[in-house]
This record gives sequence, C-alpha cells and structure tokens, in this order.
Amino acid sequence: MITPARNLILVALEKPADVSEGGIHLPDAAQTRLPRGKVIDVGPDYASHETPYPLGSIVYFSPYAGFDIAVEGVDHLILNPDDIVASERKD
Repeated sequence: MITPARNLILVALEKPADVSEGGIHLPDAAQTRLPRGKVIDVGPDYASHETPYPLGSIVYFSPYAGFDIAVEGVDHLILNPDDIVASERKD
C-alpha cells in the first residue's frame, strides 16, 4: 500500500460512468474524471493530531489537482490538503 508523505492525502477516485444517462456507451476517451473521491490514507504529519479529512470521508477537489497514481489497479490521487475544496463526513 502507498503511504502519502508529510501532510498529503491519498484519495481513491470514483469511477466515471461508462454509459450516458441516455444509455449510450461512452468510450474511455470520452469519460471525464470526477472531481471527488474517498480518503484512503493520510500522511504522517496527521499522526499527532486529528486530520480534517477522516479516513472514508468523501472529498471534492480541483479537477487538475494532485498526483495521479494507480494502486492495485485502482486510480488514486495524492492531494495537498489545500487542493480540497469540500468534504462529506460520515456521522
């Protein structure tokens, strides 16, 4: 498993829809990356205090933010906390 450095955040990206609302199959080139994902891990700087983005929370970020990486065949991003613009917390 990948562990982000410093205060960075590892996010699993949501898979874009491969079929349009009208039922048309979308080729990979036509699919756009959704600007949201699930927090999988946080860097060691958060070990001493609570992260603002707990594991499992859904975060929204700029479409051009982060460093793309594939982990076990799943697309992920390593994000700077400043690139996150909103979050959904599990209560």
